[in-house]
Amino acid sequence: MTLTLLPGESIGLTTKANAIVVPSEYGLSRFATDQLLGVVGMANRESIGGHLHVTNMRLAFEAHALNRLKGVLSVPIPAITAAAKYRSGLAVGVEIETAAARLQFVSWSAERVLATLAKARREFGANEQAALASVGRAIEDMRVRPNVEAANILATVGIELSGGMPSWVEALSLIEWRSSARPPVRAEDPDQAPER
Repeated sequence: MTLTLLPGESIGLTTKANAIVVPSEYGLSRFATDQLLGVVGMANRESIGGHLHVTNMRLAFEAHALNRLKGVLSVPIPAITAAAKYRSGLAVGVEIETAAARLQFVSWSAERVLATLAKARREFGANEQAALASVGRAIEDMRVRPNVEAANILATVGIELSGGMPSWVEALSLIEWRSSARPPVRAEDPDQAPER
């Protein structure tokens, strides 16, 4: 997926990042393994993978295809009131404030994002303002990807029916399963396994 640029827009930085969202704010179900996320500072939140772009007109997060949310979250440069580095548990990234919202993006390139954003804010002028005005509403938001949301609901039900939360290794194997030919299988409990 490539960010569609506005007239006169240029990209100053693109980096891998995760947008931190509260699933209920987007009408999403509880994340299948959300009980494990509190350990890394992500309790009641979900990380949406993708790319963070800093342009001369906006900060744009573009979700990749393996998420429950799809699309682009765009914030025009003039709408940003504050930008700072943040840390929550193991997550390190950038926090952006607007008059209406506080957005968090996990990125190991936080310093570069902040420096590029500061430059874009300093250089934002009449040309950029006119270009934004010509396209109307520049703030976009992400949308639910129904098939991935359905898979999450099925995984949640499966976990609940099995009566146990998967271990970290099992949860990670679910992530790896997306590209494997065979689904992950829970290892036998050696105390419960029949003798061979």
